[in-house]
Amino acid sequence: MMKKISYLIVFCIITFFFNTSTHAMTIQYDGITEEYTGSVYDLKVNGKSVSMPIPPIIFNDRALVPVREIFEELGASVVYEEKTKCVNISYYGNTVSLYINNPSAYINGKKTAIPDKAVPKLINIVGSSAKTMVPVRFISESLNMNVDFRNNTIYISNGDEPEDTPAPTPGNTHNNPAAGGGSSALTGISFLSSGESGIVITASISGTVPETNSFALSNPTRFVIDLSECKMNTPQTSYDVGVSGISKIRIGHENNRTRIVVDAEKISDTKVYTENNAVIIEVSASGALPSETAPPSKPALPSSGENNTSSASIEKIPHAEYSNSQKLIVIDAGHGGSDGGAQGSLDGKTVLEKDLTLSISKKVRDTLSAKGYNVAMTRDSDEYPTLNARSEFANASNAAVFVSVHINSVESAPTASGTEVYYSSINNEDSYGVKSSYLAKCILDELIKNLGSKNRGVKQANHVVTRTSLMPAALVEVGFISNTDELANMCNETYQQKTADSIAAGIVKALEKIAIPENRTELEQQRAADLNEWEKSQ
Repeated sequence: MMKKISYLIVFCIITFFFNTSTHAMTIQYDGITEEYTGSVYDLKVNGKSVSMPIPPIIFNDRALVPVREIFEELGASVVYEEKTKCVNISYYGNTVSLYINNPSAYINGKKTAIPDKAVPKLINIVGSSAKTMVPVRFISESLNMNVDFRNNTIYISNGDEPEDTPAPTPGNTHNNPAAGGGSSALTGISFLSSGESGIVITASISGTVPETNSFALSNPTRFVIDLSECKMNTPQTSYDVGVSGISKIRIGHENNRTRIVVDAEKISDTKVYTENNAVIIEVSASGALPSETAPPSKPALPSSGENNTSSASIEKIPHAEYSNSQKLIVIDAGHGGSDGGAQGSLDGKTVLEKDLTLSISKKVRDTLSAKGYNVAMTRDSDEYPTLNARSEFANASNAAVFVSVHINSVESAPTASGTEVYYSSINNEDSYGVKSSYLAKCILDELIKNLGSKNRGVKQANHVVTRTSLMPAALVEVGFISNTDELANMCNETYQQKTADSIAAGIVKALEKIAIPENRTELEQQRAADLNEWEKSQ
């Protein structure tokens, strides 16, 4: 419910031009350059002065302020869409959308006239970049914030929570055993697509994983996840999703609580849980992506997903005609983000597995790309996609090959050494023309030949990323981070490149025999059954 306008509003409007200072500056807007000599206000947010590239100024008897600097300071999410010239300000479930030079705004989807036609403007002081300036009182009160004008100063502070924000209930509060008194911070967001109209979001957390409270809101439809007693330590506050039915992920912070909002056309299912140092959010929405007849040249950005794929022995499957350069190769750099993986020590410095795997994986990608192959990575920065999200990305992208890169470790045996490659028995049929064990052997043969490391063999283990991949999949353990000599090699750029070239050569050898099924439905159903039986046996 919106707060009532302060009884001082009439007095404030009357005194705009009497109690405020004036300041001459040359500004540009709407193709016009002019000297602004009107009233200029100071501004305080929650009692603190805020640094602004342009001070609050007056248009049509209304104060305009730079939107991002002010409302992000108040914990709101601010997103400007260049194509539509639309600025969206979201705060505790309420969203105000305004368009440059448009006298109408949309409050939670409802069209509303902006008082005095104080339209948003792109304004810049000559010599500086343009800023989006918006009517401060209209937005503040629409988002249930307190605003007042006193002594040449605009005061804005956080108001009470909107009444449509549900209180936590036993049904939607997710408790983590480790949550509680410790401090925590949201350090990053990553996401992978799940099927045709769903995503899995990984919210990476430093410190104690917080309690979460989640609920759905309507008009517009969105799924909200609150992280209690959690700071926000990420510069990006909005992510374009691009999955059918789901448009954006937004982040905001207030009162030591971080809020994640998923904007969707229609929410059909949600799930929130913790995994390692992360909060995992699964959202399914309505809508379906058009089916593709060939793998995309550039697959959608990783958006995580719970595995819903399958594997099985299918005797005769018709295969689509793809050239080797069309077949998509997915490279997975093990661990990442909050999950550092194994660690070793070299010359007094700690080395993390996640950094080695990312460096090697990027080199694999670059080697293959340089040869004209189609390559995608589950991560190309220090982030943590969930294990299921990695294979689901490959499945959703209709990949031909999935290879995960890891570094071994045995702390109790510092002389342990060598290279080994794993495959999953659940994913070892030949519906793609070759078995996963063949892919693993091709890669291992090249590594041993070029690196000269100890051959620890092709091994079978049902790792999540390989057992849930639909296509031939292998997991490479390059060497031992717990072995000082091998760690020194793996930290060497030349050795990393030889490793990457060897993995790439093994992939290419297997790829030549791989054929992508035209219709994977039967394969997916059988794989799901196999996975279900395996999980029951554990």
